[in-house]
Amino acid sequence: MDNRGLRHIRCAKRLIALAICVFLVFGLLLSAGFISAHLNHEHDFYGREGSCEICAQLAAAENTLKHLFAVMAGVALTFVCLSAFRSISKSAGLPSDSSTPIHLKVRMNS
Repeated sequence: MDNRGLRHIRCAKRLIALAICVFLVFGLLLSAGFISAHLNHEHDFYGREGSCEICAQLAAAENTLKHLFAVMAGVALTFVCLSAFRSISKSAGLPSDSSTPIHLKVRMNS
């Protein structure tokens, strides 16, 4: 595969990742909007088994948002820790992953 094909694949992967992020943010905004719009609703106790359907949906949306925010906080903390570790290892002079013979432009004649 030539460089143009690899570039197209990378571009496609980035576009797919961007689309997933946009849909996730859109879903989070819709959930937050649903919660804020129905926060003080009138109860309908004639739903399934005498429970309020809107209250059940609100509880599900709040639970989903809590879990997603916890996961996003964990991912953000992981990225912060990894970047801090990488910067500390670079300042300490430890070899990084990018110190390969190709990266260092070492010619190997054998």
